[in-house]
Amino acid sequence: MENYFNREEITDNKLMVDEFGRSYLLDTARWGRFIGIVYTVAIALACLLFPFAMINNPQYESVSAYGAMGFVIIFYIVFVVGVNFYPLYAIIKSASQAKKALSLNDQQLLNDSFRLTRNLYKYLGILTIVLLCFYGIIMVFMVTIFATAGAI
Repeated sequence: MENYFNREEITDNKLMVDEFGRSYLLDTARWGRFIGIVYTVAIALACLLFPFAMINNPQYESVSAYGAMGFVIIFYIVFVVGVNFYPLYAIIKSASQAKKALSLNDQQLLNDSFRLTRNLYKYLGILTIVLLCFYGIIMVFMVTIFATAGAI
């Protein structure tokens, strides 16, 4: 069979972004930056306000009443911030690079923006798989508990 594609022709072809694509990418970058900033502020406020809500809970009048639960709550806050840090960073950085790339007409910056977006989707995909596995384990555990409780 003949090879219909010449390597030089493939590498010489450039992908051109027309005005519609440019407009869509710019809108996407603006919304991405907005979403990243809003969620970063929301998580920061939650981390700051959550301890005050715990302290003002009448069920626990003293900090020592929390015991091990206090450690669990602090671990949960650190875990949520840790899991959400990279996606928010990637959204804000990718949006900023895309916006800058479109204003400067810089292909390398646009490629870096797409690379960050790809990494963000990979991270979210892996996180989704982990959560689905976790939910599956919980379901198996709950079915086992209910099955053994009914057998007694």
